[in-house]
Amino acid sequence: MKNIFKISVLMFSLFIMSCEEEEDFSPQYSDISWFTGQQGVATFNLSVNNYLTFMDLSQNALSHKWVITDSSYFLTPEFTEKDSVYDKFIIPNAGLESESSDVHVLFSKPGQQTVQLYNTFEDSVAWFSLDTDTLYAEQIDGLWVIDTTFVVDVFADLAPAFKVYADDVEVLSVSEDDMPSLADTASWPMVNVEVGGTLKYESVSTTGRPTGTTWTLTSGDVSEEKRGNEVTFLYTKLGEYYAGEMTSNRSGDFMPSANASKIIPLKIKGIPSSQPFVYSGNLVENGDGAITFSVSGEVTENSVKGTAGNFTVHVKNGAFDQDIDVLDVTLDPNDMTSIVLALTAPIYNTDTVKVSYDGLGSIQSVDTRELEAFGPESLAPSFEAGVLPDYFSGFETFKDNVKNAYCEGYFVGNNNVPFAWWNRVEDITHSGLAAMKFESPATGMDGNNIILQGTNVRDKVLPAQAYRACVWVYIPTGTTLTTLSLKSAKYGGTPIVEAVDIASVPRNTWTQLCIDISFDLDTDNQTRLDYVFTPGLNPADAVTQTVYLDDWNLIPLETRP
Repeated sequence: MKNIFKISVLMFSLFIMSCEEEEDFSPQYSDISWFTGQQGVATFNLSVNNYLTFMDLSQNALSHKWVITDSSYFLTPEFTEKDSVYDKFIIPNAGLESESSDVHVLFSKPGQQTVQLYNTFEDSVAWFSLDTDTLYAEQIDGLWVIDTTFVVDVFADLAPAFKVYADDVEVLSVSEDDMPSLADTASWPMVNVEVGGTLKYESVSTTGRPTGTTWTLTSGDVSEEKRGNEVTFLYTKLGEYYAGEMTSNRSGDFMPSANASKIIPLKIKGIPSSQPFVYSGNLVENGDGAITFSVSGEVTENSVKGTAGNFTVHVKNGAFDQDIDVLDVTLDPNDMTSIVLALTAPIYNTDTVKVSYDGLGSIQSVDTRELEAFGPESLAPSFEAGVLPDYFSGFETFKDNVKNAYCEGYFVGNNNVPFAWWNRVEDITHSGLAAMKFESPATGMDGNNIILQGTNVRDKVLPAQAYRACVWVYIPTGTTLTTLSLKSAKYGGTPIVEAVDIASVPRNTWTQLCIDISFDLDTDNQTRLDYVFTPGLNPADAVTQTVYLDDWNLIPLETRP
């Protein structure tokens, strides 16, 4: 019987025999079984020039042989785990068949190769597997025959190949057969790259079935590792240097892991940029009172010294309307394109801050360009994290009760039955696991305030101060609601009643809305904050009205003294 099997399983036959003294203990039954060097896989997978072991464990076979294909070889068993080259262990003149019960087969050619096991028996035998159909012996010329073929997928060695582009023009092509060497650097091409410019690197490797590429690229004395079959690399250093190295990788299920590296035979010459050296944004307060911003190239560290007087930081907050002096100018040690301004006085997240540079300082890029004047530019304030816990602000925790809108920390009550206006959902979210959905019947609003009570606000005492209340909303097309209200309840201070305009909110996307509120007394364990769609503030259109809320929170606002 001829069958091709891609799964090998070691089968053991168990038997119990009663015996008398001097009985013949040799097995009196026939059985087919085998063992291979890989188990539990559909197809054996192997790197070229490696071996697999095959063992015939059959009992009482009349004849037995292993048959291999051209480019495969039988090995002697003398090799050890320390060996990685097996040519010297090839059995001379062994041919393509072996009657040994155990064989070690070397595969020297990529592609699908086969190993055949051909056994004959006096009695009928069968091979059982949990993974494939049972294999029964076939009777041929009075003998029972098992003819089994194992398939081995042999992977070629990886052969890196790549191209390099400058402004989409190819400047280097290295084939799989090319073997660049550092000994040949004198003949390597050189490409000029302006500081702040880029080159594109593209892998064109196919041999050996690579699954990934790692690039180790150099800009001056700095090396960076980037992953991907195509990457773009930014050059920030003047001078001449080598491009780096490319590595092809192979990894994953059902394939032998491997990697192969090749030098990129290209010299880079970093030259001064022809572009102006300018402010490029990211003007923020970094959390410790300092201001940072980005420029369009790396800065020479010593050039920022003594430039504090060239910056103007103007602050406005109510009656406060004046400049705050810059104490010192430094660079971010982790990002030489980021300039840090230390101030002589604190700024607050309620301030309006504008920053200017007069262009008369000594600030230079590493390629000797002068930083141009800029400003006034507006500072993005730094806000602390919200004071509400994530499970509550993100509607994360399920509660199996429709009166709680199926969400821990909230309550709607009888207004949510029989029609559930408010529901925790998981199909549309801004972040995390869930969001809160408001939905009306097709008849629209029914004249009642449908309130989502934020009961668990009371679990945290909120000090009397100003807060920025923010919520992310998602409004599908067709919703005509115009106003979402935020209200306090059971609060001993001045009630909070804020209406948020949602009429102009873009549809079918998440948008953050923020308003400033203020508690004039500390909250207590009775205080709530509720979301409500008030019928009197919204149209009475007879349509299904739908709004999603997520990630709402209260952010403390700093009051300037």
